[in-house]
Amino acid sequence: MTLASAATINITGTGEGYFYNYGAVARDFTTAATINVSGVQLDFGSNRDLFFDPGSTVNVSAGQTNFYIDRNLVTQGTAANRANFNVSGTGSIEIFGFDTGTITLGQHDRFNLDGTNASVTVTAHAPTGAVNINGEINLANGGQFAVNQGTTFLNATSSVNGSGTPGTLTIAGNLVIDHASSVTGVPNLTLAAGGAQTVSGAAAATTSSGWGTVTKTGGGTTTLATTLSSLAAQQVVIEGGTLLAGAANQIASTTNLELGGGTLNTGGFSQTMNTLTLTGDSTIDFGAGASVVTFADSSGSWTDTLTLANWSGNKNGGGADQLFIGSISSGNLNQIVFVNPVGFAPGTYGARLLASGEIVPIPEPGAILAMAALFALAVWRERCRFRWPRWMSRAAA
Repeated sequence: MTLASAATINITGTGEGYFYNYGAVARDFTTAATINVSGVQLDFGSNRDLFFDPGSTVNVSAGQTNFYIDRNLVTQGTAANRANFNVSGTGSIEIFGFDTGTITLGQHDRFNLDGTNASVTVTAHAPTGAVNINGEINLANGGQFAVNQGTTFLNATSSVNGSGTPGTLTIAGNLVIDHASSVTGVPNLTLAAGGAQTVSGAAAATTSSGWGTVTKTGGGTTTLATTLSSLAAQQVVIEGGTLLAGAANQIASTTNLELGGGTLNTGGFSQTMNTLTLTGDSTIDFGAGASVVTFADSSGSWTDTLTLANWSGNKNGGGADQLFIGSISSGNLNQIVFVNPVGFAPGTYGARLLASGEIVPIPEPGAILAMAALFALAVWRERCRFRWPRWMSRAAA
């Protein structure tokens, strides 16, 4: 299907509509062509490339609009004449890639989502398929943009922007971030990995800042690659699975951490963060190596258990692995347990706070009782050694 320049199609009502192209050539939404969709499910299918030319606009205010593409979907607007996907109200757009194609948002083009029910979902043809973001993703008032499959590239000219109550960018596959990419208005980022996922920089020493809440969900492991030197957000929330560090201090020191049922694995690297909040049974895994993990004032009340795994520190402090939590209350301290700490018999141990502020395991109760018993026996023997037996006194009389 090719729309003529400045052509407009209005599709409203209920039911389902179809536009399919199974020809031998690519098809275009040509300059200034507009499609307005409200209320219906509209399906576009093509076994060839689908191009959105300068000024092309798709407006969806209600209902679902689907694009089924066998090859490539590419927007190619200009600085003066952008291509736009505007989704509002209860509208949604789903883009499905098949065969070997890629999905590319041009550097001058935009996905604009406004409202908690406004959504765009992109599914690449395979986990290795590419979703190239070169333009803008604008997430206003809770708008949702999700990539369910494929590797997402936030390239150098890309920007993810929040406004009002910022919306969320959700990534289920791998994510590659260019240092020059922009994040404004504190949009949220959800890393929804059911299996293995990697968040990396496009080059060494890449930083990514400006995020609101970065949430790790799903039962898989999300690895922060060594090329990502810093991820800065208002807070990082680990609700499920594991967030695995690949280098020291990858989560910015100004970022709060909330553990809500998942695991922070330090990877054997030191990490310094802002406050720690516990909202579900969670784990800090010290990995293999020397990890000094430090949090700022974390005096808020905890009701769940924080498990410390693979700790290989010193019971008197200053060992290879160390944990510091500023202004921790006695109640929160009682919610911390060490599992099989190195240097102790296998088992679970409570936590104690040293004068240095370091948190270490409490020796097992059996060992404490044994030491007390030995001390009591020693005292008794000393008393007996200096006490004159009564039978000897009677005999002398």
